Order: sequence, then structure tokens, then C-alpha cells
Amino acid sequence: MDKKELGLIIHSVLAPLGFKKRGLSWTYYGKEISERLWLQKSCYGDYYYFHYDYIINAMVKHPSEVHTYVDYSKDGHNYQVISELLNFENNLTDEERKEKLTEFLNSRIPPVVGKINTEEMLREELVKRENCPLRWDIVQHLQLSNK
Repeated sequence: MDKKELGLIIHSVLAPLGFKKRGLSWTYYGKEISERLWLQKSCYGDYYYFHYDYIINAMVKHPSEVHTYVDYSKDGHNYQVISELLNFENNLTDEERKEKLTEFLNSRIPPVVGKINTEEMLREELVKRENCPLRWDIVQHLQLSNK
């Protein structure tokens, strides 16, 4: 499986949900909070890193700016599953990878899209999370004193 095939699989799941594609990045634009799923190719092998971010729109100064986000991609079991699916050095066939990746995305992404759509909702969710490292400007913006 190559990068193009991988992108087509992900796009087939995300496009119907309203995500817009740009390279290996898909963004769902909300009024206060946008959501972005993106892949990063490893420099060390034939695998990709999975990222799922919440972008605080009020903190983005330019539409192409993408660094103001809260990364939820390293969330326990889900991270282990997606990491295995995006590791092209393992023994999965392309057909198995496509089937499992489609199943994973369809089961995990639709339930969360648009669930957190205000800064207050994001703040409440972050307070519940124990291990979610955040940049200092996000902590200040959302007034998270315990992070």
C-alpha cells in the first residue's frame, strides 16, 4: 500500500462527515473549534504517525496556521491499534489493512466529530484528561490552572 492508497481510504471515511482534504490532512471546520486528522510519515521506517487535533479557531491568526491545537492522538488503546495499522513494515496484507483501517475509522471518528464545538466544552474535556500535555498559550487561553 502506498501513500495515495492510504489517503483514499481515509478520505472515503472522512469526506462524508464534512472533512476537507489537503495533502495528508483532513479538517472539519467548526465555528469555535475545528478538528483535524493528519498523518506524518516517519523518517525511520515505512510507517505513519496518526494525529487527531482540536484547533481553537480564536487562536489561529492565519488560515494556514496549524500549530494551535490540542493533540488527542496518543490516547491509550486507540493509539496502539492505529499505530499497528499504519505500520507498513508489519505482516498485514493491503486488503487486511484497508478493511481494518476503514473499520477503525468508521467506529472511532463519527462519534467524536462535532462533539466538542465550543471552547468551554474543550476546556471541560481537558480537565477530565490526566495525561494531555498542552502548550502554555492553550493553558492560558482556556484558563486551565491545573495542567
